[in-house]
Amino acid sequence: MSSRHCRIHLVVTALALLLAPPLAAQQKEEPVRAAAKLTGITSGMAMACGIDSKPVLHAYRDFLDRKQVFGADRDRLVRVVSAASDRGFATQQQPGAMGCAEVRGQLQRAVRRLQRAK
Repeated sequence: MSSRHCRIHLVVTALALLLAPPLAAQQKEEPVRAAAKLTGITSGMAMACGIDSKPVLHAYRDFLDRKQVFGADRDRLVRVVSAASDRGFATQQQPGAMGCAEVRGQLQRAVRRLQRAK
């Protein structure tokens, strides 16, 4: 292999290594972000029904602890939960919304899913 060919190979390899971590981080964050949305929507719907939403919020907090998400990343995800909660609350107040008994069941399922998630 020529020295020029070797340098090109080295540059391509270095670029691949530099670009890989953000993609891996994004793929790792996707399920955590989806769980944040589920938690928020479920919490908002529960609050609109007068149901205590703490169980799902605590389950999400424990999930973040298991995933070792802290600091700025955790703060950003808390904002996702909050925004989704506002949407869930507003949606639950619309005509034709899910019944509160069904919301209670959804809350329990969300808690179980978060507790089982790794």
